[in-house]
Amino acid sequence: MSEQTEEFIKRAVDLEELIRERKRVEEALRESEEKYRILVDHSLQGLIIAQGWPARLVFANRAFALFLGREPEELLTLPPEALEGLVHSEDREAFFEDYRAHLAGLAAPNRRTFRVVRADGKLCWIEAYISVTRVQGEIAVQAAVMDVTERREAELERERLIEELNAALREIRTLRGIVPICASCKKVRDDHGFWQQVETYVSVHSHAEFSHSICPECVRRLYPEYAPQLEAEGEVEPPSGDASSRGDGAHGE
Repeated sequence: MSEQTEEFIKRAVDLEELIRERKRVEEALRESEEKYRILVDHSLQGLIIAQGWPARLVFANRAFALFLGREPEELLTLPPEALEGLVHSEDREAFFEDYRAHLAGLAAPNRRTFRVVRADGKLCWIEAYISVTRVQGEIAVQAAVMDVTERREAELERERLIEELNAALREIRTLRGIVPICASCKKVRDDHGFWQQVETYVSVHSHAEFSHSICPECVRRLYPEYAPQLEAEGEVEPPSGDASSRGDGAHGE
């Protein structure tokens, strides 16, 4: 056998081995891709990949589609304006600013909580963990997302209750310390040095309200002509020193 023939046979054997090795690598790759596809399709986390601006989805798994009440294939065919419309209007600007920053390689949060609009119009809170990747040689943004609606609504309810409690505490006003009051006219001096009627001062520093009347002693002093009638009607108690009012039978000699 000539040297050329031997070299040809050797190269043919090497080529056959190379082909077998390539087939093994391709088979291992297919198995790996199949395992990855099964893992992604059955993941409880939503997984998405977006590219370009305006943004377009190039991948969405079933879990993410379920968050939105849609099908994965439907999401991949959404035009950019419809895709932007999935994000709540109050969160949209900040969300896509972060997206563009990731595409440009600029600093941007890797975690964000935002609202999305389901197909039935209901809102759903999403928490996304964001990173940058490449798809077919082009930069892309990928995110693993979770539905955190129940947790977020509980947090908002707690914040609302705390704010209501703080508002109630701000409205509660109490009088404390020494209150300067005039010994003659009974006016009260406030923190600014002004003298006020006692009812005005108390109303300002508490939730108390006043309704004005006249005590029995003042009725007898200011309106003596009406005192007997008011005493008879029970509106004014008779003076404590009036023997006839006590009913003890003391009418004199």
